[in-house]
Amino acid sequence: MSWLLVPLTLAGAVAVVWYRLPTVVADPVVAVVAVGAQAVLGALLLLLLWAIDPLRPLGRPWIIVATAVVWGGGMCVFLSGFLNEQIDAVAAKLSLDPDLVLSAPVIEEAVKLLGVLALIGVGRRWVRDPLDGFVLGAAVGIGFLTVENVTYALSAAAEARDAAVPVTEAVTQSLLVRSALAVGSHSLYAGIAGFGLAALIVLHGRGRTGRGIAVFAAALTTTLAAHLLWDAEWGLTSPANVIPPAVIAVALVVIAAVLLRRGRLRLRTPTPAPADAPGTPASAP
Repeated sequence: MSWLLVPLTLAGAVAVVWYRLPTVVADPVVAVVAVGAQAVLGALLLLLLWAIDPLRPLGRPWIIVATAVVWGGGMCVFLSGFLNEQIDAVAAKLSLDPDLVLSAPVIEEAVKLLGVLALIGVGRRWVRDPLDGFVLGAAVGIGFLTVENVTYALSAAAEARDAAVPVTEAVTQSLLVRSALAVGSHSLYAGIAGFGLAALIVLHGRGRTGRGIAVFAAALTTTLAAHLLWDAEWGLTSPANVIPPAVIAVALVVIAAVLLRRGRLRLRTPTPAPADAPGTPASAP
């Protein structure tokens, strides 16, 4: 069924363009500027991911990582936006406070993790260590955050016009704040969750399913907690209120650094996998 991944990924990319086309047409100048800025940001983040990847010398097909980015920026953004709107509509009918509906982080992380699972299924023979899941998840997150940042920039422009405030200032602030915090947001949410998912798959293949479930649960809990806290009403338009998300970002960077360091140690002292397990030379996380 791996062949389904290509049309699904392309369909997602087309869907998100169609879904956001009205806002792009309404403000083409902001759209072009935002897309250009986020293309540069995405390239820098992918270069950073390539540089810190301990498994890079062992080889990984570039098409897998590229597909992860397109999945994140296409299908993930489209499904997340569509499903969140439906849940908000249901919440409104039930007279629930939208601020109390915590569906966005759950839905966004679920669709990103679905992409990681599909990519692991397609490239199973290249999944040698949980860090493969981290890399694939981070790539999905990079695609998601860059496209999401463009939509936020367009929203900031529309809100600025409605409030009769300078559009340039609003768009610049939105892009700068979200780009500055990009390393510690969606890329690491999906990266840490992907690490847990790959750990579950790798450890299950070695007969250590319980350990794999524990690692996956810890990774997913960390991701959801960080995302839920990030989505709290800090008010990013105020400089002082950028501090809480920045603290969350730093904490995620530290966690990622620990996972990468332990991965390097595993690669230096590999433990042979069981004869009946898929080729994963590194020891358990």
